Amino acid sequence: MDEKRSCLAFPSRRIWLLAPVLALIPHTAAAAIRFQEHVIEKSIPGGYRVVVTDMNRDGRPDVIGLSGRGAELYWYENPTWERHVITGGMSRMISVAADDIDGDGIPELALATHFGQTDESSEGRVFHLHHQGDPRKPWQVTEFDRLATAHRLEFADIDGDGKKELINAPLTGAGARQPLFECRTPLVFYRPGEWKRQMIFDQLDGVVHGLGTAHWDATDRAAVLTASFGGVFLHRASGGATSAGKLEWSHQRLVAGDPAARPKNGASEIRVGRLAGGNRFLATIEPWHGDKVAIYTLSKNSQGQEQWQRHVIDDTFQDGHAVEAADFDGDGNDEVVAGFRGEAASTYLYVAEDSRGDKWRRQDLDAGGMAAAACNISDLNGDGRLDIVCIGARTANIKWYEGLGDQ
Repeated sequence: MDEKRSCLAFPSRRIWLLAPVLALIPHTAAAAIRFQEHVIEKSIPGGYRVVVTDMNRDGRPDVIGLSGRGAELYWYENPTWERHVITGGMSRMISVAADDIDGDGIPELALATHFGQTDESSEGRVFHLHHQGDPRKPWQVTEFDRLATAHRLEFADIDGDGKKELINAPLTGAGARQPLFECRTPLVFYRPGEWKRQMIFDQLDGVVHGLGTAHWDATDRAAVLTASFGGVFLHRASGGATSAGKLEWSHQRLVAGDPAARPKNGASEIRVGRLAGGNRFLATIEPWHGDKVAIYTLSKNSQGQEQWQRHVIDDTFQDGHAVEAADFDGDGNDEVVAGFRGEAASTYLYVAEDSRGDKWRRQDLDAGGMAAAACNISDLNGDGRLDIVCIGARTANIKWYEGLGDQ
């Protein structure tokens, strides 16, 4: 096959409507959702991933912070945020995920290291980490795979058996080279305990930067979403839910993302949110490490067919890298948290002005103090309100933003 066509192009079966950039309504136009800022870590150079999970069985969610520059992986104990070393001696850590596989109340971890953007520069080592009785002391580390450019890890129950599998989304595939990264990029999973690599899809287009999961239908199976040069794809499994049974996968492109020429096309991050009427929306950052926050809502065309409509709600980002969605004020509409790693180092909250998701207003979450590489949402202090945890790249910090509700 011609090398320049080694990444398959997926023709769209729908008409993509590109809405103009929406004027952001000043946060003074309506009551702001209030947050109080707290510092967990002041110095974590190259902060890249953050995970919230109970690490010590005390019922309080703790925070794992991963630095792309450091050799040690840390967790921070709630509520004092005392730092503990999980493991050391690592190189170019890029992703960490957590799940209580053995049911002892303390999660096991999956860790990806030795990262590079192409197979020339990446070993893509993947490890399983298990505590050795006391989670405050160093953990046992076992390597189980090497997949070049391993970049995003996430646990999800993709087969509906009540147990979560580990999803591994590499950044690029074999033969990818800058600046166009023309390649077929794989998406794989592992069943914990076996840790045998199994294919979900091997035809994603170029850079696959974003990975997410969501319950897309009425089944117990989590769907997998990817954001890449090819747009946002939905991957759903059917069939056998055991190691002996073979899963069958369907793959559907939902949206094309940024329509610019390669390599400024597609999407970089993906999350799914809900509006008060029950309709879902997609929240993306576009393109790769891009300048735009986009919201996609479903509408019907003149023939009565559903289609995704693109709303660019912000185009001022510098190296966009974090997006999450949750309902912080209890109005039934999920808000969107999004941040970027560039010089202005800011993270914002976007609030839907109606249940259609056509209008959004922006308010500052942290203007100038959080170059968010990743965020996570949880109730950290048990008050029944959702809080936000973010880790900063340029700002080299971890903060949590305590949800206080409406003004």
